[in-house]
Amino acid sequence: MTTHHTTHHTTHHKTLRTTLRTTFRAHRSSAYAVGALALIALLGACSTEIDGAPRAELAAAPAAEAPARAPSAAARTLELDGAASSVEFVGAKVTGSHRGRFPGPSGRVELGADGAVSAMELSVSTTELEIEPTQLRDHLKSADFFDVEAFPSARFQLASIAEVKDDGAKDDGATHRVTGDLTIHGRTHRVSFPATVQIRDDVVTAAAEFSIDRRDFDITYKGMADDLIKHDVLLDLSLRFGRGA
Repeated sequence: MTTHHTTHHTTHHKTLRTTLRTTFRAHRSSAYAVGALALIALLGACSTEIDGAPRAELAAAPAAEAPARAPSAAARTLELDGAASSVEFVGAKVTGSHRGRFPGPSGRVELGADGAVSAMELSVSTTELEIEPTQLRDHLKSADFFDVEAFPSARFQLASIAEVKDDGAKDDGATHRVTGDLTIHGRTHRVSFPATVQIRDDVVTAAAEFSIDRRDFDITYKGMADDLIKHDVLLDLSLRFGRGA
């Protein structure tokens, strides 16, 4: 009787241990599965419009700047229509992205005797930066990012523009390759990017969407440890130049 009771008791404990191990493994597998799904969801949430944009190439700057030339008598100068133009940007972090803008851009474009673009300038006031929410706007204006008190403007000056041959190598339907000096946060780099440019009578329109690495312009704020900020920033330009703009 005692032997039977002992055997039964031992068998019961073995069964209990087996059940606990199985349950623990099931919960552990479930936890891993939930964690994996959460990671997949997070990675999916990280995908933004920045990821699909062509990145601007940092081009070698000339050893010395060429002296500014006076426009020829046949050249035409068209002013940027700030109300009909937009200069926007998209920044992103782990949990999402934000689109901002610089209202009221200014600039001009010059057309040579052959009707092609020979010069272009674009400038924005970083102090006028607009983005939601207000707390983010104030942070972007601070020394962590644009530092608008020290650097109240950003600008681009054209160095060259070339038509893109229709050989299947175009970037998202771009008509031209634009190269020029981009100044942000007091740092200037010569960049090259695809753009769509149209010239009709006394109106020139240009559109470009490309990304830059903010670290190239000494904007290195990392963000919170659990919500890091991406290095790439999307620039989205839609410009209209005309007479009397």
